[in-house]
Amino acid sequence: MRHEKANASINCGCGILILIINLSLGTWSVVYLVNTFLHQNIAIGWALLIGLVGGQVTIPVGIIAWLLKMAGVL
Repeated sequence: MRHEKANASINCGCGILILIINLSLGTWSVVYLVNTFLHQNIAIGWALLIGLVGGQVTIPVGIIAWLLKMAGVL
């Protein structure tokens, strides 16, 4: 019984961590990508929603775009 309870608390913490990362870095990456490629602003509510759902895709793309922009490629 104790082992199952310990695993449940660890899994809960990981899920919350993923949500926090998606809400923070995912939102940043959505705003950055929209500003960089579309040259427009996006409402923070939409950026939060898109970052929450698609953070696993937008975060790496945003980091790659940022690095390419710093290197002068974009």
